[in-house]
Amino acid sequence: MPKPKFNVNDIIEKLNIFIDENEEPLIQEFCLQYGISRSRFYDYAAENKQLSDTIQKAIDKQEIFLIKNTERGKLNPTFVIFRLKQKCFGWKDKQEIDQTVNAEVVTLTQDQKEKKLKELKERLNDIYDKD
Repeated sequence: MPKPKFNVNDIIEKLNIFIDENEEPLIQEFCLQYGISRSRFYDYAAENKQLSDTIQKAIDKQEIFLIKNTERGKLNPTFVIFRLKQKCFGWKDKQEIDQTVNAEVVTLTQDQKEKKLKELKERLNDIYDKD
């Protein structure tokens, strides 16, 4: 059985209507209603910038829905965080570590350098002689 051929302009038109009519337009739901597999749908999107932009419009509307309804106490924040970490939304956990180093700059004379070097060599010899 041959694969049905979809018209990309028709998909874009129907997707825009779907986005306008739904508070949280889910791509999976659109594909099911339109009768196209998600994989084929995304294949078309990879080849068509306008369709790709329209999908991003749906994703942006989903994100707004999730954030606003979480702030209003209508959605479980843990679930929303999980959803927003999906690849399409681009949210990630990020840890920032602030490290500071307190170091003094010490200027040694040539004699002091040689003395320190000798001490370090002796300590190394002691370490390796114990093995």
